[in-house]
Amino acid sequence: MSQAKITYVNGRGRAEVVRYVLSAVGIAFTEDFVEDADQFEDLRNSGKLILRQLPLLEIDGFVITQTEAMIRYIARNYNFYGSTEEDRIRCDMIYDGLKDAAIGVGGIGMEFQIGEEKELRKEGMKQRMDKYFPMFEKMLSGKQYFLGETLSFVDVVFLHDLEWLVDIFGENVLDSYPEIKALQSRLQNLPNIKSYLSSEQKKSYPNADYIALVKNVFH
Repeated sequence: MSQAKITYVNGRGRAEVVRYVLSAVGIAFTEDFVEDADQFEDLRNSGKLILRQLPLLEIDGFVITQTEAMIRYIARNYNFYGSTEEDRIRCDMIYDGLKDAAIGVGGIGMEFQIGEEKELRKEGMKQRMDKYFPMFEKMLSGKQYFLGETLSFVDVVFLHDLEWLVDIFGENVLDSYPEIKALQSRLQNLPNIKSYLSSEQKKSYPNADYIALVKNVFH
C-alpha cells in the first residue's frame, strides 16, 4: 500500500478532509508542519505549490495541491469512486452538492470570526443545512451509503463535514435527519476511520493557539 505525506499547519483546516479520505482507504501518511511565514515562503519558492497555496500532498510520485484534486486522485486510484460511469457521475453530483452546502468550509473559517460576524456565519450554515440536508436524507433512504452498498469518497467527505457541524452546534443538530445520523455512526465505526479518529494524527477543534499559528503562517 502507498504512503503519503501531507504538508500543512498542525491543525484541521483544509487538510483535514484529505486525512479522512487517506485514512478511509488505508493509506498511511506522515505530516510536515509549517510553523512560520518563512517556511511557507520557502515552499512557495520551491515550485511545488503551483497556485502558491497549502495543503500539499505527495503520493505515488505525484505532487498535488488543491484539496479537491487530492480527493479525486485518491478516489480514482484507490477504488473509492464506485465501479461504473453512473457511480462516478453520482459521486460528482453529490460532491458538488456538499460543496454548495459548504458545511466543512464554513466550519474551517468559523473560529476566525468574532461577535456578530460569527453569529451570521453560524446562521448561514444552518440555512444551508436546512436547504441541502433534506435532499441528502432522501438520497440515503434505505441505503448504507450514497452509492447503496458501496462506500465512496463522498460518504467520507460528508463525515468530515458533519464533524464540523456537530462541533459547532452540538450532537442534537442531526436529530431531524435519522438517515444522516445513521450514516455518521456507520462510518465512524468502520475500522480504518475508527482508527484514524482515535489516533494522534486526528486534529482537534481549532483553539486560540491554532488561530494564531494560521495567522502567523498565512497572513
